[in-house]
Amino acid sequence: MDQKFDIGARLNAMRVAAGLSQRQLAERAGVPHAQISNVETNKVSPSVATLRKILNGLGVGMGDFFEPERSPPERPVLLRS
Repeated sequence: MDQKFDIGARLNAMRVAAGLSQRQLAERAGVPHAQISNVETNKVSPSVATLRKILNGLGVGMGDFFEPERSPPERPVLLRS
């Protein structure tokens, strides 16, 4: 990543795309509503554990959150002799 990654903007976009309010996501993630708001407005940087909880509430993994353009891993090739 060459540019600074905006965690708040990315979280907001994913939440809106999922059709969830901040309160709904907070409830699903088991975090206070204010935490979602503060992360989305970049008032705080979430810990890895908190971000993982929030992303679990969205049904998204860390890799997909940080690298949305990433290709899925290739299937392993079995070589037989």
